[in-house]
Amino acid sequence: MVCSRLTGLAAVKHIFSIGHSTHSYEQFLRLLQDAGVTAIADVRTSPWSRYLPQFNQDTLRERLKDAGVAYVFLGKELGGRPSEQRLFCDGIADYEKMACSNGFQRGLERIEEGAHKFRLALMCAEQEPLDCHRCLLVGRQLLSRGFSVSHILSDGVIEDHKCTEDRLMAVTGQASHDLFITPAERLNLAYRARGRKVAYSEPETPKKCGSGMSKVLTIGFTQTTAGHFFERLRAAGVNKVIDVRLNTKSQLAGFAKGEDLAFFLKEITGIEYERQQLLTPTDAMLKDYRTGNKDWGVYQGRFLSLMAEREIEKRLAPETFDGACLLCSEKTQHYCHRRLVCEYLNDKWGGALAVRHL
Repeated sequence: MVCSRLTGLAAVKHIFSIGHSTHSYEQFLRLLQDAGVTAIADVRTSPWSRYLPQFNQDTLRERLKDAGVAYVFLGKELGGRPSEQRLFCDGIADYEKMACSNGFQRGLERIEEGAHKFRLALMCAEQEPLDCHRCLLVGRQLLSRGFSVSHILSDGVIEDHKCTEDRLMAVTGQASHDLFITPAERLNLAYRARGRKVAYSEPETPKKCGSGMSKVLTIGFTQTTAGHFFERLRAAGVNKVIDVRLNTKSQLAGFAKGEDLAFFLKEITGIEYERQQLLTPTDAMLKDYRTGNKDWGVYQGRFLSLMAEREIEKRLAPETFDGACLLCSEKTQHYCHRRLVCEYLNDKWGGALAVRHL
């Protein structure tokens, strides 16, 4: 259930939340202004974005100041990545333990003070409130202090937290009535389950030695013959091709159409074929790059942020890529998202992939 746009919210005792996602600064500011926000409380643990520099702390603070919006960093107190080991459970940040910590309580007190002076919004990176601790942890605790909370969504709709909780109950399977569990207990279970799913988890120790790394290749199929394409894969010892194209029905090379390619790979080289949609850009993102601004830097930032939102490093493993070859259309890797996938995963996995571009 998604609520309609809210209006007339009082500044005192009301808190908004927003995720900067892959917005341009102008889009982000417009969302704030439409909601009447006059101050941002940044609850990111690390107040910078490698791929979206417009949201780096210093840059954002100055631009917001020019727009008449105050900025405060509260990532130390209210961030989603705790520094104390006791606040983890089985390697995952424990929101319930974090909520009881002295530092977190001090952060809430600062929010309460600020809410009396400003129309305040909590800011983090994730677009969806249910994917972020600003909603599941901070927003929930503010509710217990008597605040009303709402979330500014990417399309400008302002969703009341009660509606967000209805969606939470649905996605965690707690929406149905249960004779033996009260609604409050089901809501607690829903928060706990979602928190365990999206909270920060400690990375596994990365593989250090070269012999223990997963070897992955990448290849493009344009401006080459079918014979040369398949021979390069065979000579490189590839055991599986992972197709990361958004559109597998290519008109650029007949042999590269998805179903045909799977057949040719198996019959000619004995190589398996897999399509991996987790690693594709969105249709809107690709169209904007190819027919719109054609700014590789903007596209790169949006794509890497998309990979972060999908949390591909948690949903895939280095072993998945061992002996595999990522396939896309571009002849070289330089302006292709297949390279970005490898760089992103190596950054998250501590260099666990040995990458070679064919």
